[in-house]
Amino acid sequence: MTQQAVPPRLRYRASDGRDFYFAFDLCPGGGWRIYVLSRPDYRGRSTTSVDTHLFTDERGPYICWDSPIGSFRDAQQVAAAWTEATLHYIRTGNFIVPPHAPPVGYYDPLSARARVPEPDRRPTRWWARRSGRW
Repeated sequence: MTQQAVPPRLRYRASDGRDFYFAFDLCPGGGWRIYVLSRPDYRGRSTTSVDTHLFTDERGPYICWDSPIGSFRDAQQVAAAWTEATLHYIRTGNFIVPPHAPPVGYYDPLSARARVPEPDRRPTRWWARRSGRW
């Protein structure tokens, strides 16, 4: 497996204009872990790991996903979907990915690689830090 060059932090601009920051780690056994570096105020909603779909380790909170994330691009899509679902949860109390969210790749266990649904022609909302400031 070849190493992919990944910026230390990436910013995602949510549909409501808020910025979320993530760090992406390639796991030793394969797949990606997505650390959430900034989260919104949950405005009185429960912040348990079950409700927010976040686990925590020594580095901080990371997104709970039900299967291995096979590529960096899929990791970005999972982070975007988590962001939009989190904002929906804050507004409604239901953690679901709203229809306007970016498409999320799925993991095909038979081929052991992630695939992205087609077509995927939506503009990206991701930015890497290019200087000392955002």
